[in-house]
Amino acid sequence: MLMLRLASSGALRFQSITDSIHHMTSPLRVKTKNCVGVSFGYLIIVDRSWRQPSLVDPFTSTTICLPKQGFRIRFAILTAPPSSPDCLLLGWGLDLDAETCLINAIAVCELKGSCGTVLFWPFSFRNAIFRDGKIFAMLDFSAGMVIDLVHHPKPRFTAVRPLSIPSRISNLMLTKAGGDLLLVSRDLLSGRICVDACPLDLKRKDWVRLTSLGGRALFLSYNRCEVLENPTEWEGGTAYTWFLEIRW
Repeated sequence: MLMLRLASSGALRFQSITDSIHHMTSPLRVKTKNCVGVSFGYLIIVDRSWRQPSLVDPFTSTTICLPKQGFRIRFAILTAPPSSPDCLLLGWGLDLDAETCLINAIAVCELKGSCGTVLFWPFSFRNAIFRDGKIFAMLDFSAGMVIDLVHHPKPRFTAVRPLSIPSRISNLMLTKAGGDLLLVSRDLLSGRICVDACPLDLKRKDWVRLTSLGGRALFLSYNRCEVLENPTEWEGGTAYTWFLEIRW
């Protein structure tokens, strides 16, 4: 697994997630380095206004320009690969007139067409994932919500309901592994990481504390976490956070 890092020369280079070796220089040529998300191998880049998103293949620089949005995007995900007719951009960000850093805007946008519909909320989003027509979102005050997304005739948000989560420390993030929704919490002082699991179909709403990662590798950053099901270069049952290994 490789990540992109900005070199002092201004070039973008691929680097191993677990060591400091630069493997190659990316041919990526973009006007800004404002990356607000990664989905299905594409970087989601926004312009200097943080409103104009583009999908960029970091290996070929193939770029798909999307409509300019009515808010400043801070993080975004895709619902499917760009080649799929079901691909939509989900973006979260700030009101254009906002004087605070409250990430309270959410929009759904087709790859072709006009600007997506924007909804504003009285709270701030931290991170989100998409699965089976549902958006699972984590809020800054350690609460969660589920939003249904309908594709036709026009993409729109429908039912919104709370996602019950265990009462615990802050810095919560959501990710998925197989058929489970994983809730990852991290104590910034002790570095302790806990993971709870709940079925993605939400038929059983009880969270179960995991005592191991089951051979998986967990990669954790400030507002995003990913699970690798069959790690080969990394040790299973290990959480990696900013190059720091935490054995489970």
